[in-house]
Amino acid sequence: MQLQTAAKMHAEDMRDRKYFTHESPEGNRVGDRVKLANYPDIDLENCECSFETHVGENLAKGQKSARQVVREWLHSRNHRGLLLSPVYTEAGIGKAGEVWVLVVGHTEIKK
Repeated sequence: MQLQTAAKMHAEDMRDRKYFTHESPEGNRVGDRVKLANYPDIDLENCECSFETHVGENLAKGQKSARQVVREWLHSRNHRGLLLSPVYTEAGIGKAGEVWVLVVGHTEIKK
């Protein structure tokens, strides 16, 4: 749910403030946005562990359907690489107007 929240917040921000990039006007990137959305959801006080988090993001604008967005991402080398990466195990999608955002993540907990 946190990745979906981060994706939706970024899509809405880009729509509302009329920009289209991975970095907000203030310099926030996907890692900053997922932290704001409380990803990963780990109880650090009780975990007694360390962890490593990986996140990535794909953007699209103007497509009429999710099918069209995914098709175009699959035809783009960098976007396809993110979609097919075995690193990521979780995903969240956000849409606002013509803007689509996919946020992917994976957290590895180390004891």
